[in-house]
Amino acid sequence: MARAPGGWDTAEPSDGQRALGAQIKHLRERAGLTQFQLGERIGYGEDQVRKVEAGKRPAKPEFLRGAEEVLNSGGLLEVAARKLTRTRFPAHFQDVARLEEDAIRRYDYECRLIPGLLQTKAYAHALISSYRPALDDETIEQRVTARLERQSLLTRKPTVETSFIITEPALLWPLGGRSVLRTQLHHLLDCSQLRNVALQVMPHSRSSHCGFGGPMVLLEDSGHEWFAYLESQDIGVVLSDRKQVSNLSLRYDTLRSQALDIEESSRLIERAAGEL
Repeated sequence: MARAPGGWDTAEPSDGQRALGAQIKHLRERAGLTQFQLGERIGYGEDQVRKVEAGKRPAKPEFLRGAEEVLNSGGLLEVAARKLTRTRFPAHFQDVARLEEDAIRRYDYECRLIPGLLQTKAYAHALISSYRPALDDETIEQRVTARLERQSLLTRKPTVETSFIITEPALLWPLGGRSVLRTQLHHLLDCSQLRNVALQVMPHSRSSHCGFGGPMVLLEDSGHEWFAYLESQDIGVVLSDRKQVSNLSLRYDTLRSQALDIEESSRLIERAAGEL
């Protein structure tokens, strides 16, 4: 299959695409709806519904979730929507996106920038637009949308317990400009009010801490298995080896003790926002 800039597959028709379209058509007809009626209920035009059913246009996750609500496919279209959402991510991140769907705990240490789950749309757009080789506008919008959709992890049920440790310099980098950063910092404060979110800052005044090896993510799935994810320069590695994950968990616990507590962290973020 041809590759689009940045490693994204082009939206070429496939047997799977046509099969999914045929399934949507079957469900629509079973529900006694016309293509126009289905489109009207889920916010799409009749022509778009026709092309999706014919396999001539890929069904977007938003289309499938809307169709799931209207056509009651028993979860079939919701599963397809989740799979399609994962394909919007770079290849190196898709395994992590899958793990996040089943996560009950997620811990994130970031020393470079604001973590994706806490980014505003403007901040995410500025970050993804800076990628090299340069991405086309459509790919940028796909990645921004996918990143924002991931943020449902913070509010979904059952609740996912999350912890974020962010270094102070990462909070001060004016990515997208001072206004974008100011809004981003206020968004962090809003996120920190969620009961399942613990947000801490590692101040640059620390003479030493154990996070200089780089960022990391730890995830526990519903089967109580732990995984770690490490990423640098478009290379991502998911670790399941118990010893490796245990070592990173120890490191994360130590970082928690070295960072400011939650209240002190909020005050630091408030001051940083006020100085912009």
